[in-house]
Amino acid sequence: MRGPGFRTLGLSLIAALGLMAFAATSAQALGNWRIEGANINATKEFESEKDSNGFKILVPTMNIEVFCENFATDDGLLFAGVKAGEGLAELLFTTCSVNQLSPLTALPCTVANFTAKVKFSLILHKTKNYLYVEPDGGKEFTKIKFAGASCLLMPEYAITGQVVLQDGLSGDFATELIKHLVEEAPQKLFNLQFEEGIFLPLSQITFGSAAATLDGSAWLKLKAPEANKNWSGLV
Repeated sequence: MRGPGFRTLGLSLIAALGLMAFAATSAQALGNWRIEGANINATKEFESEKDSNGFKILVPTMNIEVFCENFATDDGLLFAGVKAGEGLAELLFTTCSVNQLSPLTALPCTVANFTAKVKFSLILHKTKNYLYVEPDGGKEFTKIKFAGASCLLMPEYAITGQVVLQDGLSGDFATELIKHLVEEAPQKLFNLQFEEGIFLPLSQITFGSAAATLDGSAWLKLKAPEANKNWSGLV
């Protein structure tokens, strides 16, 4: 028979889990986007510029990489007001191919262009500001489709999870710059560890059921009429 002690334990556990969830999400709260040192008071648009390297999705356990030469953003938005420090964007990946990692060899698979709708928010870790990126409206960032008579991959793989991005130029999104270079932050920094009173988020994407990482970078800048202005993100 379940007595008062069992109910008390159950309520305590629920409360503890609730506090953990609150602590984890609190790492993403109270951020602001800034232009020339001042918080924005209306939604602003941003766009991307290609960096020289393109983007790779590395899947070590499958010994493959998906390489996309071209990357762009569409409908990039930085929010103000009640959603300050948050944003949305659609990411476009084109001119993609797939390679075996070791030895590095092109595989006979064609890769369809793909898009990913994402939402993101500013988070703070050890005095530095990062972007926490997750799928918008579901558990999947996107699906990547493969074809080819000799291609041994499945026709489709879902990309799921979440990823933390850093400013690869300054190391901190709080630095005022005209263009920010975004790249995946080291995963060891964001591994659900408990630090300074909060649980930091997990930075991990999956390719199907296999763990994957991002390799590559892109430039982000504001659209007109704020183009060529310094901007930043600060928790």
